[in-house]
Amino acid sequence: MKMKKRNSYLPFNKSIIFVAPMKKLNFIYIIIIFLGVVGCTSASENEQSKISPENTALGSTPAIEFDTTVNNLGTIVEGEQVLTYFKYQNTGDAPLVIYSIKAGCGCTVPKWNEKPLNPGDKDGIKVIFNSSGKSGNSNIRITVNSNANNATNTLYIKAEVN
Repeated sequence: MKMKKRNSYLPFNKSIIFVAPMKKLNFIYIIIIFLGVVGCTSASENEQSKISPENTALGSTPAIEFDTTVNNLGTIVEGEQVLTYFKYQNTGDAPLVIYSIKAGCGCTVPKWNEKPLNPGDKDGIKVIFNSSGKSGNSNIRITVNSNANNATNTLYIKAEVN
């Protein structure tokens, strides 16, 4: 009876060496990916909970009230840059946060305080209108998104550009 010669450096089936560690590595990779996803999700939820109405007492919500929703700049010369303000107040009973402000065209740049505004406090949105390349009547829409009960507000800048 003839015996098979075995390599002395591999006294056992070499597939066992590579299968078990690969299964362990795959399992470890799956756990790492899962923890990464859970960590990212909980971080974004924590950030959102700091500024959302759900973080306040039952029935407490912020409310935004503007002094005016239309600023008429009158007649201006083409090429002028005009600065105007929209004043607002938090008339609710929870902190107000403005998430975003978007102008209807690139000729208008809004700037605002991104920190929460406490109930009863007032602030303003600074808007710069660049009339270069404009002529005639301009009616620019500005959309304000916040955590208030009236979450979306629309403001307008009107001007006659000569």
